[in-house]
Amino acid sequence: MTDVQERPVTAVPGPAYVVGGPTGYDDVVGFTKVLPAMRPLDELPHPDFLLFQSLHVMTELCWYNMHFEINRAARELDGGRYGEATRLLERAVRLQRLASDHLDHLRDMITQADFLQIRGRLPGNDSGTDSPGARNLHRVARHVWLRFADAVHRQGAEIRDLFGTGPSEVAPRDGEVSGLAEVAQALMQLDDALLDWQQVHQRLVWSRVGGHPSFRERHEDADRPTGMSGRPVDLLDKFAVRLHFPELWREAQTVASHEAAHYA
Repeated sequence: MTDVQERPVTAVPGPAYVVGGPTGYDDVVGFTKVLPAMRPLDELPHPDFLLFQSLHVMTELCWYNMHFEINRAARELDGGRYGEATRLLERAVRLQRLASDHLDHLRDMITQADFLQIRGRLPGNDSGTDSPGARNLHRVARHVWLRFADAVHRQGAEIRDLFGTGPSEVAPRDGEVSGLAEVAQALMQLDDALLDWQQVHQRLVWSRVGGHPSFRERHEDADRPTGMSGRPVDLLDKFAVRLHFPELWREAQTVASHEAAHYA
């Protein structure tokens, strides 16, 4: 793989981490229930594995919270409370940006040499495609989209009307259509944040494992860099551009084309 000077995991001198007895704080936060999920320090396969695992766990917790907030937003859409739906979707966007920050930290704080050592000591059947957070986000995104599309239909509008240049000229009724336009903007921001994570992840893989498109023609299939699942890393290309709300992006493109033709 590479000639890397391995660092043995040794006991770190200094005070031990002491959780202490039961407290009201822990009854609320539940840290002592989460802590056993972390690999014991004397069983770390590499000193940086604790950081590697912590950042992944924090990302999954962000995605778990996002799933909850997006479901709440869908319920608000059904009730016609578009301002509240927008607020909850914007919260999901902020949580996703936080997940992207975790990925940035992983890239910036773990060198390629240490990353490859960690990777080499993992079981080999641990693929990021098994992430429960990522799978559930895909499902809940479709759920909120269907609720959003129903809300637009109830107002007698079309998706294009929400971009301000639609052909049906539906006038806002007590702010409903303009409220839905804000929801549409929040959904696109959420999709943008999800795309950002996928693309940062792809660049991380390129910098640590290889597989950048510029070098692919130089490798035979058998020599192509692979992920933990054993599949070529270029399969990540489709995830780096996957949209959760393609209908919005399509309408944005249609509106842009319409405006370009109008001004031309």
